[in-house]
Amino acid sequence: MSIERKPFGSTVDGKPAELITVKNASGCTLAVTTYGARIVSLLVPGRDGKFADVVLGHDSAEEYSAYRNFQGALVGRYGNRIANSQFPLDGEIIKLIPSEGVNQLHGGPNGYSMQIWTVDSVSDGDSPSMCLSLTAPDGEGGFPGTLQVKVTYTLTKDNATAAISAILCSRSTRIVILSPISLLSPPESSLLSPEPRSILPRASRSARISMLPPA
Repeated sequence: MSIERKPFGSTVDGKPAELITVKNASGCTLAVTTYGARIVSLLVPGRDGKFADVVLGHDSAEEYSAYRNFQGALVGRYGNRIANSQFPLDGEIIKLIPSEGVNQLHGGPNGYSMQIWTVDSVSDGDSPSMCLSLTAPDGEGGFPGTLQVKVTYTLTKDNATAAISAILCSRSTRIVILSPISLLSPPESSLLSPEPRSILPRASRSARISMLPPA
């Protein structure tokens, strides 16, 4: 059981990123970066007992920024494409900032996968965990309402990982957060989706993402 925190480079606009790595008593290791709340690495044992990394990742925030992909990231405010970058809400048309032609993809050019998250806590023990948070201001990407997101990653003693999001929004909006454990859950799961199925049922398992109603 151990915890390691170290620099992980910086974003294109110079904001420093951090890499947090936790290890449980079984030897499984989970590494998460504050850049996009991304899972960078997940080492779990196979049937032969040998450990292998089951997550595709990069070695620095600069590499993630250069490729501008969504590997291992928590994607939002809305995961997937919104046609013509607009949608109806409470009798009005909400116009968003496009990021893929005329459409908006995964929250726009400054979606959650492209931002630096705050580390609220890191704890050791039989089930080491870390909690990251992000506050998205009203109007970011064109979305209404200030949104507060908290994600907790836990590496339990039976080698399971979990990503649980707590969502608080100041007003009505449209939200679909995609699970950052893309290898362990359906790539387009929404907040209200059924329990994701793991591709490694004996090695690791993904928890569902939950949503809290507007305050």
